Amino acid sequence: MKKILLFSSGKICRAIIAETLLKKELNQFSNFDFYSSGTLYDELGIEETLTLLTAQKNDATRPNIKLHDEILDQKFDLIFLLFNFLTEKATLPSCKGSMYYMGYQGKIDDLEYTYKNIEHKVVHKIKSLLIREFDLSLLGRPA
Repeated sequence: MKKILLFSSGKICRAIIAETLLKKELNQFSNFDFYSSGTLYDELGIEETLTLLTAQKNDATRPNIKLHDEILDQKFDLIFLLFNFLTEKATLPSCKGSMYYMGYQGKIDDLEYTYKNIEHKVVHKIKSLLIREFDLSLLGRPA
């Protein structure tokens, strides 16, 4: 099982969106465990994110959300650091694993814009990197 962490250097919402969309894109492979975390944990933002994901016809019932403290010193196969390079510094999570920086530019506090940005730019990059890092034909059998 490959442990993949999606870590937002801002609000955790970005990581939840990416996790949900990646699960949908890679649902035929059973050998990925995705985790969402971030530097800013915001209950209201999480609820708004889950509502948006459901409205966009995504199964947002089981995101694997972890507080920053819960990932301390854990080992992940890959870590994807999501950050808005116009407004944020890439804050590193306190865990171990190979890391990719997934910078993008976007509007602050516009959840729908963030969703579209992650859906059209970030998720496809992450999916390509997962295909390159792991031979997907060996990871799991189609469901």
